[in-house]
Amino acid sequence: MSETFKIPCPHCTRRLELRNEHAFLKIACPACGQSFKVNLPFGSYLLADEVGRDSFSSLHTLVREGGATPLLLRRLLPEFAGQPEMRNTFLKTSLQLAETKHPCLLQPVKVETIEGAPCAHYLMPGAESLKERMAKGAVPLAKALQLMMDITSLFENLDELGLVHGSLRPSQLRFDQHGNLRVFDLQLGASLLQSARAQGRAERLLIPNRGYAAPEVVRGEAAGRSSDTWSLGAIYYELVTGRRPHFSVRMEDELELCLGGVCDSPRQLNPKIPLLLSDLVMAMISLKPENRPEHSHSLELLQRVMDELDSGETYRREAVETPAAQMAAKKGCLPLLLLGATPLFWLLCR
Repeated sequence: MSETFKIPCPHCTRRLELRNEHAFLKIACPACGQSFKVNLPFGSYLLADEVGRDSFSSLHTLVREGGATPLLLRRLLPEFAGQPEMRNTFLKTSLQLAETKHPCLLQPVKVETIEGAPCAHYLMPGAESLKERMAKGAVPLAKALQLMMDITSLFENLDELGLVHGSLRPSQLRFDQHGNLRVFDLQLGASLLQSARAQGRAERLLIPNRGYAAPEVVRGEAAGRSSDTWSLGAIYYELVTGRRPHFSVRMEDELELCLGGVCDSPRQLNPKIPLLLSDLVMAMISLKPENRPEHSHSLELLQRVMDELDSGETYRREAVETPAAQMAAKKGCLPLLLLGATPLFWLLCR
C-alpha cells in the first residue's frame, strides 16, 4: 500500500493528503483550484526535485517552509544507507569537508541523518554546475579557456592543502551566486568508492565519475593528484569538442577505451582548436600518471594560449613538460655544465 503524507497548499494553506507517487509532480488544489508542485516531506524539510545522482548518492533541492533560502542536499542512496561502513564513511568525510576552510571549496553547512539516510546540506542559492552550463550548447573558445584557467587555478590551490578530489566530473564544479566556480563534494566519491571496494562490490559499476575517471582508478587503484589531472583533461576535452575523449553509448565500452588510452586529439575533431591547447589536453589524459603535467604548469600553458588568442598570433607547437621530463632535464644539465667548466679549469691551472 502506498504511503501517504500531508502538506499545505502554498496558495490557500489547506493541508492536503497525498500519496508518495504524487511527489515532484504538479497537481491542482481541490480547495482553491491553484496548481503547485508537490515536494516530499523529508524530516523537518521538503524534498524537491532530484538534480543529480552518482553511484552512491543523490542530490536534491531542499526546501524549508516559510520561503527560506533553498539548500542543496546530498544524501546516501537507500541501498547503501543500511550499510554501517558506507554510512560512517559518508558522515566522516562530510564532516571533514565542513571543517576544511578554503575559498575554492563548497563546504557542507550541516551534516545529519534524516529518516535513516546520511545527508550533507550545502547552502548555495542559484547554483549551477559546469555540466548544466555545458548542456546549454557549445562553449566559445575564449570562454572555455577562461573556465579552464579558473578550474586549474582551483586545483593548484588544492595542491597547496594536499587535497585530492578523487571523483571529479562536471557536476562537481558549481558556480556560486556570484558566478565564481567552486569545487563540490571533494573526496566524498573517492571515500565511498574505497569503502565499497573494501566490501567486495562490483568496482566498475561503482565508479562515481564514470567517463571522467583516470585509467588507474578504473583499474581499482586509489585516486591521486594525477588522477584529478586526468579528470580535468577529460572535462577540458569535452569543453572544446563537445564530447568525452573515450565516448561510447555503453559505459562499459567507454571504460575499456579509457584503459586503452587511445583517442583522437581535440584538434583532430576541431581544427580551430590551438595546437598547444590540444597537446596540453592530450598530455593531461595520458595513460601514464607520471606523464601528466602539474596543475601549475598547465596553468602557465593555458595563459600562453589565452595571450596568443588575444594577440592573434599563430599557434606554435611547444612541448608540454611533464614532471618526469622536468626531472630528466635537470639531470641532463649537469654534464653540459661540467663540459663547459673544463676549459676554464684548465686555463686557471696553467
